[in-house]
Amino acid sequence: TLLLNIIAKKIPASLELVIGTRPPELASSLIVEAANADKATYTDRWIILWGLVRDVRTSAYGSLILKLKGAADDVAILVDKTNMNRLGIDSNTNLVDRHVIAFGKYTVPDTGRPHLRVENDGLAFNPRLRRARPKAE
Repeated sequence: TLLLNIIAKKIPASLELVIGTRPPELASSLIVEAANADKATYTDRWIILWGLVRDVRTSAYGSLILKLKGAADDVAILVDKTNMNRLGIDSNTNLVDRHVIAFGKYTVPDTGRPHLRVENDGLAFNPRLRRARPKAE
């Protein structure tokens, strides 16, 4: 997977990524490690943000806020309820110390706390999350 290749530093400099209907972009300009994701550079840009989850909080709207270890400007990943339901996660899911990768727009709201809002299903974890199978009746 992309996340495993990023962690292993196996992404070729010339690799182009195509996301949805967007034109091809160099992976090197699109993929940003949390430690380098400062708001001066990335505000209002669409990026792939990755890092290690250090804390999980719940927003006032019930979404999850993933705080990342060593993140520049304390940028976080905002996971909406649609993605929470898709992955079968909530505030009780153990996400701390998992690598995470997310695609979305780097945003700095009026609070001044930068975050990446996950676009569609652009979120994954390593180790992978496994949804519980429904119990047979």
